[in-house]
Amino acid sequence: MVYIRVAFMLLALVLGGWLGYRWGSGDLEKVRAEIAAINQTGQIAQSDSEATQKRIDEQLKLLADEHAARLKELTAGFEAQKRELSGSLGRANARIAALGGERQNIAAQLDQTRKEMATATGAQREALRLKEQQLAEMDARLQSRQEGIRCEAVAVPESHLLTLNSVLGQP
Repeated sequence: MVYIRVAFMLLALVLGGWLGYRWGSGDLEKVRAEIAAINQTGQIAQSDSEATQKRIDEQLKLLADEHAARLKELTAGFEAQKRELSGSLGRANARIAALGGERQNIAAQLDQTRKEMATATGAQREALRLKEQQLAEMDARLQSRQEGIRCEAVAVPESHLLTLNSVLGQP
């Protein structure tokens, strides 16, 4: 009887082990299938991510190239404006110098006229006074023009430009 009991227990243990193995291996196959599906999904996601990253990198490179070209274009425009402004300032300086020379000639003529007025009499004196007045007016006009040209070379403060633009209705 003890043998039967031991045999029964042994049989129960073997049967339990066999059932546990079959049941566990069935779950193991499910888990392995799920892991394989997850791995496949991960690989698909990885390849999608790499493709997306590649597209983003290409788009960023295109944008960087566009910005570099635009910057080059703006720089070239700025350099052209700078050369134009420099040339304009050079011409302004030449005009200022020319006007300065004209004013020196007028000053010499004024001095000569005043010397002649000191020794002149009557009608001659009146003609010289009229000539002096004309020379003084011409000198004032040349001085005004010279100052105007000098003003062109002075930078306008940004606050003044903003005010001017707002008055003119420009952004």
